[in-house]
Amino acid sequence: MKALALDPGGTTGYAIALLDDPRSFGFCYGQKRMNEVELWKLIFQVNPDHIICEDFEYRNKAPAGLDLTPVRLIGVVNLYVLDPYARNVELTMQKAAKAKGHFTDDKLKQLEVYQRGVPHGRDACRHLLHWFRFGKGYQFIDNYEPVLHLQEEYLILDAISEGNG
Repeated sequence: MKALALDPGGTTGYAIALLDDPRSFGFCYGQKRMNEVELWKLIFQVNPDHIICEDFEYRNKAPAGLDLTPVRLIGVVNLYVLDPYARNVELTMQKAAKAKGHFTDDKLKQLEVYQRGVPHGRDACRHLLHWFRFGKGYQFIDNYEPVLHLQEEYLILDAISEGNG
């Protein structure tokens, strides 16, 4: 099972997980400046079974220069999920505060998955871990407290391209 968590924005955070054993799973996270095509390519490359995406929250009063990049990128995610040629992909939208509530920086450090310098990647990681712990992803870990294996991105992507994920 493959899951892709996204924190869409001017700099988009992403976390990719491969779960073959409910007691342990490998994942990576990072961040990049992405346009719509680049996000589409990432989603297509990962070919996830589940996408967890931070929702856009409009707060009644738009500041001058409001960046709507997250809205455009969420549109790409929705288009991918609705694509009749894509296999069944389940989309879960989560509010920003939901994941940050439990998976604080201290909690990520305790789990030994904290990485400096990638705040948007950490937010995507929080969404992924929240989904596994408190959301629909819980069914895949079978009441286990899985051991997390933070891995290099190229290892996760290589495993995906080799069909091992």
